[in-house]
Amino acid sequence: MEPIEHSRRSEVYRSYAPVPALDRMHEIFHYLLSHPSGRTVRQMSEDLRIPRSSLYRLVAVLEYYRYLQIINGRQACVLGPAFIPLARSANERLDLIEVARPYMKRLAEQVDETVKLSILKNDAVEVVTRVETGRDLKISVNPGAFFPIHAGAASKALLAFLPEADRLALIDRPLSKYTETTITDRSKLQKVLQEIRESCVSYDFEEHTEGIAAVGCPVFNFLQEAVAALSIPFIASNRNLEAKAIQHRTSCLLNTARIVTMRLGGDYPV
Repeated sequence: MEPIEHSRRSEVYRSYAPVPALDRMHEIFHYLLSHPSGRTVRQMSEDLRIPRSSLYRLVAVLEYYRYLQIINGRQACVLGPAFIPLARSANERLDLIEVARPYMKRLAEQVDETVKLSILKNDAVEVVTRVETGRDLKISVNPGAFFPIHAGAASKALLAFLPEADRLALIDRPLSKYTETTITDRSKLQKVLQEIRESCVSYDFEEHTEGIAAVGCPVFNFLQEAVAALSIPFIASNRNLEAKAIQHRTSCLLNTARIVTMRLGGDYPV
């Protein structure tokens, strides 16, 4: 599946003719999407240039059908709960692997390394697909392979964005040590996870397997849940561990994670 071009439209789209009320609702929805804390009818009227009398009628209808919700003592409008089942239904039609793979292929070409896509499953992290580079010396990880939740770039990227109660439950137990650099101290791990939440980038410097390093980034859905992690494993050679090399992989990976998140209907935190 190739990335969809905006020029590829249906016959229905090409026969589009404006419907003023629907066009205004579209404007309202996208406006409030960029103002999650809410806006008053007066602010919406001024910014969208919709007459206040018309806007009040639209808001009343949309509130009735729960597409808008009035908060702060009926002072501000926000998007309402009616969007949740619609968004879930649309999201279920998006196959994570199908969406991600074209961009994973592009990323593998950019960095000339293997690229993995992983998800959280049964308190561990499973590789669901991977794209390999054509080079002779490469990291090969088969889909279906599992990694511990606390060791590895993809693992920590997913662990960092779990709800706090779930995250604490997973690390409040004995943490296995795989190499000399595996983080098993809970306080240190908590600090690292906080840094990942701030940067959306996770590193593994031989924490799970000696001689293997990696960089990982979470991928978010429309509910801002970290549903997967993209990661680039590579040989931990002196050349690969140079700041310039790591920065290049990180920049390319972060950009890819942003694109896949956007395709899943989410917004990237950084």
